[in-house]
Amino acid sequence: MSCPGLHCPGCVDVSAGLAVAVPVAIGAWLICANLVFVIVVLLASTIVSSAVVGWLIRAQDRRELLAVAEWRDQHQPAVFPASRAGLPRSERHAVGGGVHYHLHLPEGIPAEQQAAILRQAISR
Repeated sequence: MSCPGLHCPGCVDVSAGLAVAVPVAIGAWLICANLVFVIVVLLASTIVSSAVVGWLIRAQDRRELLAVAEWRDQHQPAVFPASRAGLPRSERHAVGGGVHYHLHLPEGIPAEQQAAILRQAISR
């Protein structure tokens, strides 16, 4: 007896397997036949994507530098002394942009303990 068509359970299983196997086989054959072309396309896409990522990273760095420069321009103090030369030595460092610590330590503390107190204050 011959099979009447796709409504037969045996035929449906075979046709479903063929529906998957045939395109996979054709795809594998095309890849093997064009292996050199596939390798060239993969290399080209790798090179282009690496170049684009490098360009995007440099552009982001430039944007960050511009944002920092703009922030500094907006947040600088409005009044500066004419020059640092006219300031007392203790204030020159602070005006120059460095950190200035002003600590009052009681008299009679040993030098080792003073150094420990200073290190603790600076580390904060």
